[in-house]
Order: sequence, then C-alpha cells, then structure tokens
Amino acid sequence: MNSTIRCKRCGASLEEAIGPCSHCGGEVELAVLLTGVGATAQPGRLGAVSDELVRGDGDRIRYVAPSGARSESALTGDGVRLHAEPPVDIGTRGEPRVFDRLVALLSARGPAPDVLPASDRDGEDRVIRYGGETITIQIVSAGPGPEFWRDVARGSGQAQGNLDVAAAWVHDAIADKAGMYTTPQKGSMLLAVDVSHMGVLSSTTFVATYIQTYGDPAAESGLGAVWLVGPTDNRCARLGTSRW
Repeated sequence: MNSTIRCKRCGASLEEAIGPCSHCGGEVELAVLLTGVGATAQPGRLGAVSDELVRGDGDRIRYVAPSGARSESALTGDGVRLHAEPPVDIGTRGEPRVFDRLVALLSARGPAPDVLPASDRDGEDRVIRYGGETITIQIVSAGPGPEFWRDVARGSGQAQGNLDVAAAWVHDAIADKAGMYTTPQKGSMLLAVDVSHMGVLSSTTFVATYIQTYGDPAAESGLGAVWLVGPTDNRCARLGTSRW
C-alpha cells in the first residue's frame, strides 16, 4: 500500500497528515492507493473517498465530506444514481472545499496562483492571479434540484436518471450562473461546477455526452472556462475548451 501526504491548496509534500499545512494553512490530505480491490481511498483530516470500478461497465464513488455529509454516486449502463445524507454542504458552505481543489489543480500545472481579495458584492466568489492573468472564480452546485437537497436535509436524498438527464443538471447550473454576468465579466471567469457528491459526472463518458448534447459550454456562455470539480483531483474535468 502506497501513500502520499500533501496540501490540497498549495500541493506541498508533507511528512505528517496532522493539522493545517505549514506552508499555506490549507487542508492536509492523505492519499492511499489500495491494490487488489480496484479502488482508491483518500482519507483527509475530516473526509474520505472510495473510488471503485463496478463490475462490467461503470464506476462508483463513496464520499464522506469534511462536513460529515455522506454520498454515493454510481455511473453504469443504466445511467446515474445518487444517494446523499446530511448535512447539506453545497453552495456557500462548499465553496472553500471547491476552491482548495482548484488551487491544487492549478498548482500542479505550474506556479501556485496568488489569492487576491474578492468582493461578493461584485459577484466574485474568489479571485486569483495565475499565469499573468487575473481570474474570477465562480462556484455553482449542480444536481437534481432543490427537492433532492431538501430530502437530504431531512435525512437522505435519492435520484437517478440517464446521462441526458444528468447533463441537463449540469447545463442548467451553468446557464443560470452565466446569465448573471456580462460578456466582459465572463471572459475572465472560471466557473467551477461543484459535483463533489456526484463525482462520477467527471467521467469521460459523461463529458462526451454533455458536449454531444449541449456543445462547448465556454463557447455557448462566453465563460473563460468551465470545470467539473469532484471530491478528488482525478475526479475533476475541464468541460469543453478552457483558457486555463
């Protein structure tokens, strides 16, 4: 069994998975590779992910979020199935988790981005300086809809649908958010779609279905980039073209 310890925010390698990162104060993550069972598990300070291959055709992700929320998402020939348990940690509560994942992904491609002050009044969830550009980060949650999350808050929520239905969940989230901003604003914006509790939507199968159904979301909406952000680095995907 092999393991690595690193900061989710800046990507620094560490010797102990204890406390915040000594370099930037970000959350420390312990990644463990399990051999012989077709799965990877990533227990963090307060969360864990089990990413498994489903016999035949598909995969399944069981996720325990830092908030304590639990979920399971599966993608098979029958489509997508979701199950989630409280607390509900999407929206504003989930933004720090999604942003830390974005910073780690960008840092893996080059120098770590500089985090700049953001103004919620101006429609900025986060702002970074990266590759010589100032980028506004907007974070939006995708999913089956408000009733699903109300069910989660009451104890548990379940949903299922074919890939076209799941693609509509993501498309509606992108379109709603993109409609709030002007064309100049969107050109320097990276929209992060939080799919932490439905990480199977980062799969190449889903991405291909989305593009075939709706086309390139950046081209359609004028956004600089659209990313699907799941519970681990390898469960994130750029959806269509991306400036970053």
